[in-house]
Amino acid sequence: GRGLGDGFKERQTEARGVTSDILRMTAAIGGNSEEALRSAAIFAREGKDRKGIVDGVRASLLAARIAELDVAEATNLVSSAMSQFKIPAGDAVLTLDKLNTLSNNYRVTTGDLLQSISRSGSIIAQQNGRLSELAAVTAVTAQNTSRTGAEIGNAIKTIASQIDRVETKKYIFENLGIAVHDVGGESKSYTRFLLEMSLALDQATDAERNLATTQVA
Repeated sequence: GRGLGDGFKERQTEARGVTSDILRMTAAIGGNSEEALRSAAIFAREGKDRKGIVDGVRASLLAARIAELDVAEATNLVSSAMSQFKIPAGDAVLTLDKLNTLSNNYRVTTGDLLQSISRSGSIIAQQNGRLSELAAVTAVTAQNTSRTGAEIGNAIKTIASQIDRVETKKYIFENLGIAVHDVGGESKSYTRFLLEMSLALDQATDAERNLATTQVA
């Protein structure tokens, strides 16, 4: 049968393979190999396989370069986004590319988008929201308010938490006619809920609008 020594040897072989992959990657795309290996250790602790580790590190190195972050911070932010929205490691670079596109079209940095996602992603994902929606809301808010990603993320988290309260849902349904579930019984996403609320408030009186805003802020 297989002994403990066999498992240890397999892990050693896997670690050597990851190290070799990381060194080849940094040679090809640039980046500090020591920082990249520390990034790899973070993804390894999360249980990623060899390909997942390498994909995660590649995305982190690109995020560090694009957002002007150090690799350790970029790794934590990328890892957080992947974990909260269950993004496969192989899609991490594509996700980062989408965030960079938003950054090119709005007055918001990729780092701010990642910071916002890190702070509010969990509750948005719980409410069936998507990372792309959260990133878009962050980009538009940053454009209009010049707030940082951390500030916007914290505000979104607060509002989303308030919306999730039973009394808030009851108030909004009774006074604005907005249900938190669709006809199929699924929870509406955060952005869809806010859009419907915004449309309803356009038809409300100033007093109704102020009271409703107080309920979700």
